[in-house]
This record gives sequence, structure tokens and C-alpha cells, in this order.
Amino acid sequence: MSKVLLQRLLFLSAAILFPLLAAWLYSPGIEGPRLLDDRSSLGALNRSVADLSTAIDYTLADRSGPLGRPVSVASFALEKLLLDRGAAGHKQVNIVLHLVNGGLVIWLLVLLLSRAGYERCRWTPLLCGTAWLLSPLYVSTVLYSVQRMAMLACFFMLLVLIQYLYLRRYWPGPLRWRAGMLMAGIVLTFLAGLFAKENAVVVLPILVLLEVLLLECRDAEGKRIPWLVSASRIGLAALVLGSLLVLSVLWLVPEWLPAPVDRPFTLQQRALTETRILWDYLGQLARPDVSRMGLYHDDWELSTGFLRPISTLWAVLAWCLLGLVSLVLLRWRQGRYLVFAAAFFLLGHSVESTILPLELYFEHRNYFPGIGLFLGIALLLSMAGRKWPGTLPPLQAWLAVWVVLLSLKTSSQVQIWSNVHLLRLNHLAGHPESARANLDMASELASFGELDAALKYSRKAYELNPLEHPGDRDLRSMVLACMAQQPMPDEGGLFLESPLGLLFRSVPTAEMLISRVIRGNCESIPAEQVSSLFQNRLRTMLDGRALPAEGYAALAILENHLENYELALAYTEAYLDQSPRSVKGLLMKLQFTSLLQMPVERELVMQKLLDMRSQGLLSYTERETLALYTQ
Repeated sequence: MSKVLLQRLLFLSAAILFPLLAAWLYSPGIEGPRLLDDRSSLGALNRSVADLSTAIDYTLADRSGPLGRPVSVASFALEKLLLDRGAAGHKQVNIVLHLVNGGLVIWLLVLLLSRAGYERCRWTPLLCGTAWLLSPLYVSTVLYSVQRMAMLACFFMLLVLIQYLYLRRYWPGPLRWRAGMLMAGIVLTFLAGLFAKENAVVVLPILVLLEVLLLECRDAEGKRIPWLVSASRIGLAALVLGSLLVLSVLWLVPEWLPAPVDRPFTLQQRALTETRILWDYLGQLARPDVSRMGLYHDDWELSTGFLRPISTLWAVLAWCLLGLVSLVLLRWRQGRYLVFAAAFFLLGHSVESTILPLELYFEHRNYFPGIGLFLGIALLLSMAGRKWPGTLPPLQAWLAVWVVLLSLKTSSQVQIWSNVHLLRLNHLAGHPESARANLDMASELASFGELDAALKYSRKAYELNPLEHPGDRDLRSMVLACMAQQPMPDEGGLFLESPLGLLFRSVPTAEMLISRVIRGNCESIPAEQVSSLFQNRLRTMLDGRALPAEGYAALAILENHLENYELALAYTEAYLDQSPRSVKGLLMKLQFTSLLQMPVERELVMQKLLDMRSQGLLSYTERETLALYTQ
């Protein structure tokens, strides 16, 4: 057997073995728990999807983002019809999708290095792509079911980049039919990515920089394509001017931007904080500290100025230095490749880590941008191998060692994520000042009957979260008492510290309490006691909007369970005062006016619902519910 054939077989074996290794490492996480948004975003999946019609209805009714994210939601609906394995099925599909994305990352790195003139460095893109695949920072993306949205967006963005590189190989040229197919594929996959998650839009400026810095607007013969040069200059100018405009507005007239709602920071403070967070992301990708990894990073110190904390100044200066170095590197072709890798990371974060009033730190935001770091490493190794050929084998050997270390850390993270109790302990150990980690520990202790200890962590969570309403803390105390099967604590549940005007803000907490009461999982606090508590407190409230709209809906469901239909109707009316065109509220009012034999009111509600149905405003499930009253 020739040496070349042996090398190819070894390479092919490694290309097959690495994804299998990743699948084996992630397999324990399949039985992991549902988390946070998994419950709110996917909780209705089993109730809503029974056949193709309900799956379509479920997909079109989603409002996860500005565009609805129908591609991601459709994947969950289709999975429900085909697998129907609940949370385990979600995680299985996510793991398979991660393996596919890993293959696409390797493919993309091979194409980029080949276009940069390093087509012989096959092992470097394979090892760097595998490092991306086995990065422990992505465990919280792959095993957090709802983050399939980020994974699908990444999948389609990778397809866009790969297709574009092939398009530039074939066009302009004689194979125009192939170029046309690739162009159609780029448009379709871009739209699919956009409807999977909106931040897929960042692939457009990345394409501009790919053309300017790597492809240089040249055809297969090395000649400049005039119209492509003009288009790239326009795109680059729009990118630079747009960035300068956003920065100018942020620092000169921030009131022009949407103010953060229920966030403990201004947009300027968020932008300053992100300068530190982005460096931390890079550190967690290159040299992971798994003790700090997880879902909860709400304990991250806010930057309130360049010197508070002082690390903000160093982070800003470091980014400025990187900018100056990039300007110098632009003078050389090899330097432009490295600038593209850095820009890949920064542009990938340009939506979620800049001026939008989102939470400060989430690991899943690195799923696509992190490719930029591994591309940069691959380029540096390839450059070193070309200048000093003898250094490439040992560098690749060290790269393989790094991949092994990443896989070991990923394995430990997956083991933690496979068990809800380990996950909660790990979150609290890594983030003792996180309000959410303390809330998780409160739930953990309450489930074992340790109410006093649970209330201690609940109080600490309240102290750590300056925006939490005291009524939410009281509601949580009642939920913890239910979980511990102990009577209502003296210090909570009465909303004594709640100011007039609003009893509580957290509707999910109220829904959790009422759901437990209705299901009979709260023997220590009867449903009648909860009902009486709210009745007595609401009588003192002069404002008809003492609760969020969905809070009134939850109370209406409780009173329906107790067969207090008049009170349930009153709560429903309060709900409709805030959401007059809510189909859910109108259907509830139809139910209660029917039970109370109120024909005039019933007819008015029925007519409004029929009008909304004729306008196509009712979902399939809502139409089916309405049909029960029209027969």
C-alpha cells in the first residue's frame, strides 16, 4: 500500500471517527431535564400537535421572535409527529444537528483554507473543525432544547457560505446552470436561516467581507470582476457607515434607541459590558473553564463606566489595539485572511451582543461566531507550516492534544447536564451570586421537603435581583410550600409588601401555583385558601389593572376549577380590559356566559369570535373550540 493511500485512509478514518466520538460524548445528555424556555416555548407542543393540520397551525401561531421563527418551530412539530419522545427526542435531534453542523464547519474550513492557498493542509481544518464540534462551551446550546433555533440558523448560514464559495468557483464561467442553482440555493437557505432565528442576517456582512478580504472579487483566472468590485465597495461602505452611525447614536443621542424594559442597565452600560464579555467568550472557547459554564450568568458585573470596573478600560483598549493591528494586517494578503477570521467572530455577535436590550451573557450566542476563532487558528497553523514546513507536524500534534482536552471537558459537562440535581448544584457552585441559580436551589430543596432552607435561597435570590417585585417573592414562597407539602409560610403569600397598583409581575409563578393547586399537588394549601387570598387582596385595589392580563386569566382558571363562575367571569372581564381582542379571553368569556345562562352577553361574544374566524384570526385549535359552542 502506497504512503499516499495510507494517509488518505487515515484521514478518512479520522473524519468518520471524530463525529462518532462527539455522538458518544453527548449521548448521556439525551435524558437530561427540560430547562427554562423549554417549558414556556415547548410546553404546549404535546397539547397542540396531533396531526399535520395542528402541526401547521402550531407553527404559524408561534411568536418567538419578530418573524415568528417558523422553520425552528416546524422542526419541533415535525419531530413530535415522527418521534414523539418529548424532551429526549428534542435533545436527540439537537445532537444530530450538532454533528451535521460540525461536518459543515469542517467543510467550510477546508474551502476557506483552499481558497487562501493552503489546500494541502487537510489535517488542520479537520482538527480545528473537530475542536469546534467538541467545544464544551456548546453543551449548553446542544442540550438546551429550545436553542435548536440558534443551531438551525447556524446550519443555514453555513450552507449559505459553502454555496457562495462554490458559486464563486463556477461563476462567471461556462457552467451557468450550476451557478443559477447555487444562487437559488443561497437565497432559499438564507431565508430559511432568517426564519429559524433572525440573527442569521449577519451572514450578509460576512459575505461582503469574504468577498473583499479573501476572494478579492477575482474570477477563476485571477481577473477582477468590475461589477463585483463596485458591489463589494458599496456593501463595505454600508457596513462601515452603519456601524459608525449606531455608535454615534449610542453615545451621543441614546434616547433615539429603544430603552431596555425590566433590565438593570442602560444600552450604553450594556455595550461597555459586552466589550468584556466578548473577551471572556474567546477565553472560554480557547481555554475553557467549565466550572463557570452553564445557563446562568446573571451575576456578571455590569460596566457602569470605563473605570467601573477597571477591566472595562483594558477590554476597550484591547479591542482598539486589535483594530489597529487589523489595519496594519490589511496591507498583506495573509494578514487580510486573519482580519476576516476576527471579523467573522465580531460580526457573528453584532446582533445579540451590541445594542439590543437583551440579557448580557449567554453561551449559545457563540455557536456561529465561534467558528471565527477556529478559522483563525487554522490559518495561523497553515501560515506557520508554509513558512517553516518542519513545524507543521508538531503543531498539528499539539492541536490534536487540544482536541482531546476539549473532549474530556465536554464529557464532564454532558454528565452534569444529564442530571437535573447535578446541574443545579453546578450552577450554584459556579455562580453563587446568581439569582437564578439560587432560585433553582430553592426548588431543589423544597422538592425534598426542606422548606426553611428553600426559603433562605429564595430570599437571597430576591436580594440579588433588584427588579423583582415583592409579590413575586411571596408567590414563590407559596409555590415552595406546595412543593415541600407544608403550610403556607408566615413570611410570604400575603403580598403585604406589595405596593398598590400591582400585586405581582411573574405570571409563570402564579400559573405554577394555580396549576399545582388544581392538580391536587398542593395539599398543604387548598385551592379555596388561594382563591380567598386573591379575593381579599384585590378588594383593596382601586386600579382594575392590579395584575398583568395573563394573571387574571390564571385566576379565572382557578375559579372555574372551584365552580365560582361569576368570579371567573369577573376575572375574565379584567383580562379582556387589557387584551380586548384576545381569542383566549373571548373563548373563556363564552364559556362562563354559557354556564351562567347569560344569552345576550353570550351572543355578543359569539358574534365577535365568528367575525374573527372569518378574518382568519383564529388558530385551528381555537376554531375547533369555537365549533363546540356553535353546534
